[in-house]
Amino acid sequence: MNRYITLLIVALCLSAMSISFTSCSKKNNPKPMVDSLKVGLLAYYPFNNNAIDSSGKGNDGAGNNITSASNRFGKANTAYYFNGTSSYIRIKDNPALRLSSTDFTINYWVNLDDYIVYSGSAVLAKANGPFQNGWNTSITGYGSVGGEGGGPGFAFYNVSGGGDPFAVGHSVISIGQWTMITVQYSNQFKALAFYINGVADAVISNIPTPNPATAVDLFIGKNSYADPSGSTPEYFIKGKLDDIRIYNRVISSGQINNLFKLTY
Repeated sequence: MNRYITLLIVALCLSAMSISFTSCSKKNNPKPMVDSLKVGLLAYYPFNNNAIDSSGKGNDGAGNNITSASNRFGKANTAYYFNGTSSYIRIKDNPALRLSSTDFTINYWVNLDDYIVYSGSAVLAKANGPFQNGWNTSITGYGSVGGEGGGPGFAFYNVSGGGDPFAVGHSVISIGQWTMITVQYSNQFKALAFYINGVADAVISNIPTPNPATAVDLFIGKNSYADPSGSTPEYFIKGKLDDIRIYNRVISSGQINNLFKLTY
């Protein structure tokens, strides 16, 4: 009888020890750290020899006449070259990519061969003509004059074409070198900001949110608007693009700096 009592006491003690160890293990095992650069990602294109969306949201692209190229670190097949005449990537419409009634951040790396003869080189375009029908962001070209930026090489954002509201940066993006451009929008304040290589460049107010009904596909490297008259240029970009990210939030200045410092 005493033997059974002893075994029972040992079993109870082992059970208590197990609970204690489990409890301690939980206390000493904090939740895994969240990568802040992945929070709120709608799409991410590292261009590692494909146009797959690495955010996990399924916004994969289909390329046309794009060529794999080396990135800003000289690593092969980790960027894409756009030839300025026929290269682009097409991504099917997703309401989340219309960027309507939300904060957003667009971040990308570019290495231009040259500015184009028109008003600008389209980096990302999801617009269907004028009258605030979508959005696009670009780099101004030689044809940019007066209210459109006043010259080539400036970061540009438009809702969405023609005389619609636009924002233009202050710093010239040089030809032949990698530059990181960040475009941020505050839906609350209707203000758009540019950062160049992680440094604040310009803030422009009175920029409306994009039209939620603009169901055209998103294009990388060219204009998305198929003008029935054929008079609107396609605004092809000539040069390299890499590490394109679209967020549904305004990321912090520290996070922008972290993006600039990434080594992959």
